[in-house]
Amino acid sequence: CNEGWAGDSCDQCAPGRYGVDCTSSCDWLTSCHARGACSELGTCRCFDGFSGDDCSECEAHRYGPTCSISCDPIGDCSDGHGKCSQLGECLCFEGWVGPACETCAPGFSGAECQVQCNAAQDCNSEGICAGTGECSCFEDASSADCTTCAKGRYGPSCEIECAAGDTCGKHGRCETDGSCVCESGFFDRRFVLALRCVVAGAPPDEPCVIRLRRAEM
Repeated sequence: CNEGWAGDSCDQCAPGRYGVDCTSSCDWLTSCHARGACSELGTCRCFDGFSGDDCSECEAHRYGPTCSISCDPIGDCSDGHGKCSQLGECLCFEGWVGPACETCAPGFSGAECQVQCNAAQDCNSEGICAGTGECSCFEDASSADCTTCAKGRYGPSCEIECAAGDTCGKHGRCETDGSCVCESGFFDRRFVLALRCVVAGAPPDEPCVIRLRRAEM
């Protein structure tokens, strides 16, 4: 038989030869990378999961060394919140985390995780980021970025409580550091007592009092 032909009557293609004239060569191990079979025309007919002329590629949404892992960005990565890696895992876009990119990443909020807010930086660590990206301040803090102490709170971390009519009594006011400053003519009770002076008639819990005279020794 001539090259490419076989059989008693030379009317069949020789092994590895295909086509009407047996002129096409195909070997499923080398030509199709063992991922497909040779068709009657000498082309590769790829097995499930493989594609390409030589079956060397994975079908759409198939990944991994054997194209056995299925991953669809829409169905598996939460409606396109990420893309599929070559290993068939979701690589999340900015703002999203989770195996299926289903959760807002730290510092992101909103229906589509599109609002960026960092509690430590944007809220001065004195609040949390709300769903709208605005700061929701803790009880002791106030203002849009939680840098201002709430009413009646003082100190670097707003940890000191001072109320003019309560902490400082009727005759005192709260200083910026949370301490009491007495009105003119009144003195801090602790200072008066330290001088062994008699306190003018005032409730025992009144911090600002009138000093009358030095107590008798």
